[in-house]
Amino acid sequence: MPQHQLTLFEEFSYFEGADVEYKSAKGGLPSTLWETYSGFANTGGGTLYLGITQTDADSLDIHGLPIAAAEKLRTDFWNTLNNRGKVSINLLNNGDVSLIPLPDASKVVIRIHVPPASRTQKPVYIGQNPLFGTYRRYHEGDYRCSEDEVRRMFADQSSEPADSRILQHFGWDDLDKDSIRQFRNRFASRDPYHAWQEEDDLGLLKKLGGWRHDRTSGQEGLTLAGLLMFGKHEAITDPAAIPGFHVDYRERVLDDPAMRWSDRVYPDGKWEANLFQFYQRIILKLSTNPNLKNPFRRDKEGYRQAGTEVHEALQEALVNAIIHADYAGMGGIVVECYPDRFEFANPGSLLVSREQLLLSGTSECRNKALQKMFQMLGAGDKAGSGLDKIRRGWGLILPRCYVDWCKKAC
Repeated sequence: MPQHQLTLFEEFSYFEGADVEYKSAKGGLPSTLWETYSGFANTGGGTLYLGITQTDADSLDIHGLPIAAAEKLRTDFWNTLNNRGKVSINLLNNGDVSLIPLPDASKVVIRIHVPPASRTQKPVYIGQNPLFGTYRRYHEGDYRCSEDEVRRMFADQSSEPADSRILQHFGWDDLDKDSIRQFRNRFASRDPYHAWQEEDDLGLLKKLGGWRHDRTSGQEGLTLAGLLMFGKHEAITDPAAIPGFHVDYRERVLDDPAMRWSDRVYPDGKWEANLFQFYQRIILKLSTNPNLKNPFRRDKEGYRQAGTEVHEALQEALVNAIIHADYAGMGGIVVECYPDRFEFANPGSLLVSREQLLLSGTSECRNKALQKMFQMLGAGDKAGSGLDKIRRGWGLILPRCYVDWCKKAC
């Protein structure tokens, strides 16, 4: 490996991965460059280097490009990037494309930094058809998105929350009255003097966003949030609602390959599998997990009481998996408990960049009515601090146990 590599790339990954790509560019701008641009933009962003190739698993060939050739490639790159017949949007500023000098003064490497696109900018695609020109980045490869994934990106552009949609031909009879009653009991226990306690069930549902009147169309009725939170499972999975809806808790407390799961909660017909009932069951399962250093404290009804950052982290991960999910996507809410970790997964991608996610105070929720419903239960503070709670909780769990919050991106 050339000696100058350690100096040149000491702040970067040596090898290709989710946010690093190397291309030779000896014959001009590689055609696959634009697939990588789309992939980086639609995922978490990344940096592309022209004039370098990864020769094998642990070495790079930094051959560089003649300065004159690099200048022409940079011009060609900007011209193509600003051609709407070639690329849907230019996300870059002047500083995002730079020439890095090499020890051989006659050669340089072109570095192109691609920021992640916002939800209103996605999908970023090449050509004129987003259904065929949209890519996502997985590890060190760029993969074409399916038509369903592209349509979900377009849906996420809307300023209207996904769960505010009024469902035609659904109504009060599609709701599980026991779930509404239990929700009211928990809400009253937490905040007995809240003004909404005076509302009847329909009035409370309206306040929560589970029932809505659209002033533009004049339509009124049950929203997707109301059905997901309090609905009967048969109604939720109706083809006109969310036919792919699924919730699943899988527990393996013993490291025994012969035992697949020691406990499981899923829609087996023995309970009304809506989001509220799933939350109630899983939060209690997490409270009794033997791998927790600081177990939940529970009241006489089995509900958790305010306590340690450990259970706050687990509660936050569970609620985030529920309220940020794309329920029109593939898969479902899956919570897996192993001897050494917890995994929370849901369908859909983040609506903010990874950088924004790591900053406290940055919050953009896909399902705002569901977020409000859980907020009334004291779960989720709508302040963008959920990830901080989860990260703080990690240090309070036994050494072999950690929380792995997984957002299953498209």
